[in-house]
Amino acid sequence: NVITMAGVPMIMQAMLDGVAPTLETGVKLTMQAIDAGLPEGQYAMPLADIAKAHEALSIGSYPSYVDGAFRNQIIVRGRDPQQVATTAQEIETMLANLRAGLKG
Repeated sequence: NVITMAGVPMIMQAMLDGVAPTLETGVKLTMQAIDAGLPEGQYAMPLADIAKAHEALSIGSYPSYVDGAFRNQIIVRGRDPQQVATTAQEIETMLANLRAGLKG
């Protein structure tokens, strides 16, 4: 159940092409990315509540620094595409409510 490949990219690619048809695959993961538009601290608690309610999914917050600005992305991953989409919409709604609260 272990395949050892060469480290030279061209040789490794040829080896992978030879064994790829024999590899077993499982259920594919679905992923949806959401640009938070808010600092992580403002949505951490409500996002944790959503994650607890959807334990079959992997939900993570990934801050980065891009083009001189901070950016936060929330990633939802799971095996059920409908559950991923529904949860992503729930997160979008939570973020919109937080943004509206900041304006008012």
